[in-house]
Amino acid sequence: MSKSASLPLPPGPRPWPIIGSMFQMGKFSHRYFAQLAKKYGSPIVHVRLGYTSWIVVHTPEIAMEILKTRDVEFAYRPPSVLSEHFGFGYQSIATRQHTDATWRHLRKLCATSIFTTSSLRHSAALRQEETASMISTIRSTAINGGSTFAIKTRTVISETNMNILSRLLFGKKYFGEAQSYGPEAAAFRTILEQVKKEIGNSIHIGDLFPMLRRLDPQGTERNLRDQDMMLAGSDTGTISLEWALSELIRHPHQLSRVQEEIDNVVGQNRLVQESDLPYLPYLNAIFKETLRLHPPAPFLIPHYSPVASHLEGYKVLAGSNMIVNAWAIGRDPTLWTNPEEFNPERFLETDIEFVGGKQFQLLPFSSGRRQCPGYPLATIQNPLILASLIHSFNWGPPAGQRSEDINMDESMGLSLYKAIPLEATVSYRLIKFLE
Repeated sequence: MSKSASLPLPPGPRPWPIIGSMFQMGKFSHRYFAQLAKKYGSPIVHVRLGYTSWIVVHTPEIAMEILKTRDVEFAYRPPSVLSEHFGFGYQSIATRQHTDATWRHLRKLCATSIFTTSSLRHSAALRQEETASMISTIRSTAINGGSTFAIKTRTVISETNMNILSRLLFGKKYFGEAQSYGPEAAAFRTILEQVKKEIGNSIHIGDLFPMLRRLDPQGTERNLRDQDMMLAGSDTGTISLEWALSELIRHPHQLSRVQEEIDNVVGQNRLVQESDLPYLPYLNAIFKETLRLHPPAPFLIPHYSPVASHLEGYKVLAGSNMIVNAWAIGRDPTLWTNPEEFNPERFLETDIEFVGGKQFQLLPFSSGRRQCPGYPLATIQNPLILASLIHSFNWGPPAGQRSEDINMDESMGLSLYKAIPLEATVSYRLIKFLE
């Protein structure tokens, strides 16, 4: 008899026949699981959804056990509709099993070629060009909008992020007015919107009830089969930057502090460059605090236990999905002082890092074998865009609205967008119009 056979399952709600706890979960599954952990007084809970078993953990210690200490055992990926289609039939680095030789080769390629310091330095000019183009696009609105004008931040940031990615990957720009024509650009934008829509569906029925998958009750697979391209990028940067700007507008004293920090390093006669970022500790603290309070993905990409196992004295059934609730860890009052408050200063007093640290309190890029290989790019590109926006412009709420009244509700789904996209009023603050 295996060690796990005699152990109990982690605590959790009693499942309904066939459907399990599907309809108890509600719109925001990350909040539901955090409430279960509190209800049962356990950092690890078990939930059955349809015919699938889910183990959800809520502490850095257990996250470390899954992601690092026992990552060989738990680093598998579960089968899913999204993974099969967006992962090229489970062939991508995120969805391919870690025991596969090709996966190891892809990881090595990322670590030694694609995302090395020298490679990122080589592509710095590209990111600088697109960031400057973004600033110019916003600034040009002033011609018709006066000295203070309104912008839709999500659109501007998303187009910048995606143009950087599309230039890096394909050598082409697909977003913005100059790129609004042509069938290839239109097809790429269509695919991006389809990806956002499908990722926004937190539950895919075919994953929970495998016997129904070929019926495709939500039309997910039918929609994806119609596409002849795959999106090789992510909008997580856009999500993070929109939350960061929203928080800074709601906290004007923090906005003024970071603008002063950037002015002291950069001045007001040029735009921010990547080489400036190491000298902007408060900006980097803002970036970390945003990812703590508003992680773009509340759950890390699921891990999987193909065989029966055990975790923290509990049974793990064969075929269980292993989920780390990064959102809950980021708001745990035993780990963070006043966790619901936006307080970048907390990161000026600690050495908590995104990856490679010992605390496992901040996990936007996961850790261990399944750590996001693109985090070196993300931790340069997103701070650069954020610094450029807050250095070049003054920011305020929409006309007639107070800063504290900006809506901060989350949208439902696997990615935590703001439910209501941020619209802000901005005014150019640099000495001259910089090209």
